[in-house]
Amino acid sequence: MRKIFILILLLTASVAMNAKVDLPSVFGDNMVLQRNSSVAFWGTAKPDSKVTVKPSWTKAKTQVQADADGKWFARIATPVAGGPYEVTFNDGDKVTLKNVLVGEVWICSGQSNMAMPMKGYLGQPVEESARHIMTARPSVPIRSCLISRKPSVEAEYSSDAVWYEHNPEGVAESSAVAYFFARTVHDALDVPIGIINVTYGDSPIEAWMDPDILRSEFAGEFDLSHLD
Repeated sequence: MRKIFILILLLTASVAMNAKVDLPSVFGDNMVLQRNSSVAFWGTAKPDSKVTVKPSWTKAKTQVQADADGKWFARIATPVAGGPYEVTFNDGDKVTLKNVLVGEVWICSGQSNMAMPMKGYLGQPVEESARHIMTARPSVPIRSCLISRKPSVEAEYSSDAVWYEHNPEGVAESSAVAYFFARTVHDALDVPIGIINVTYGDSPIEAWMDPDILRSEFAGEFDLSHLD
């Protein structure tokens, strides 16, 4: 029994020592960050460790403390539009996000009319989409992030998310409405554009509203017990 106990301790220590910074998947290679802002990063790391965040657009470093569960949160100042950059996270083991742009970031939410991708559906093509898909080049600084559909009544730490460059695959998967919007904004501002697609067809409008706001605005008028 003593040998088994020692073995368990060693395995536990080994797992703890091998732990490294983990980020929600919305933070990834090819992402776009909001320019001239204070952007939020969060994740997990070794419990009680110091996490250093170092973006390549500045010599400054930001250091935060992970709690006993390894959770940490940091805010990083972003510059004017530009890139590509790298952002490194280090708790003793480095994790680096590459090919990061800084520009304008927009969240695209809604139902099926926003969800329809550039590639269309069977028997439901999108006008002019084939030309945009076939001629898409990564040199155009438009990036799209597709969040997988996953219903939940609680806030999620992470969801499956992929950041696409402006290539045929990325444009084909992008929301059509969001993509044409991004093209218009890019042409007007001439800065990198990031669109985050969190659409969900047939979802109820309440799913896109804050429960606390609903309670404060409609308390006494409707039965809101289902929000608890």
